[in-house]
Amino acid sequence: MNTHCLRYALAAILLGVGLARAQDVPPDAAAALAQAMAAAMGQASGDGAAPAAIDAGELKALLPGKDAFEGFKRVKAGTESNTAMGFKVVVAKAEFEALKGEAEITIKYTDIGSLGALAKMVQAQEIDEETENGFRRTTTYDGFKTLEEYDGEDKEARIMIYLGDQVTVEVETEDMEFEAARKVVGKLDLKKLAALKPKPAPAPAK
Repeated sequence: MNTHCLRYALAAILLGVGLARAQDVPPDAAAALAQAMAAAMGQASGDGAAPAAIDAGELKALLPGKDAFEGFKRVKAGTESNTAMGFKVVVAKAEFEALKGEAEITIKYTDIGSLGALAKMVQAQEIDEETENGFRRTTTYDGFKTLEEYDGEDKEARIMIYLGDQVTVEVETEDMEFEAARKVVGKLDLKKLAALKPKPAPAPAK
């Protein structure tokens, strides 16, 4: 069974707040993570019903259009969904390349609703780190919990926005200043994404 999509979603939200980096995880946090994962697994496998998820087409429809960003062209847009180990994860992704220069933009929408307790635990983390050339910090954007990362030496930015318990938005930019990455986020309709609801899960076969 192909579990690429599930692995991506788990890695995305865990790495997003440093929980997948062993040096950043104190023993009590590691224990809480284990409990949250066990709870999520138990919820997902309780009755054998397929988990509810947002329709992939609805996520894709909210990806930025071909000419959404001045000076860039969209080179790829699509979705991937997979059900494995009782979880259903849906990802919509768009990639943009600069018409001149090496700058790139990647935008991902991920439905993490089936991860339940694990997703809630990840969003509860608070981070505030500075380096010589950049930073890694949690903040809010339009009222939504947000993780911002920037490497000024390589001009690489990553912004992950948690739209409640259902959807995460991830923006990654290369060869761009951080404020330019924030402007990319400003072009996204976060409220429409936050309002998306999963379709009712089909009843298990009798």
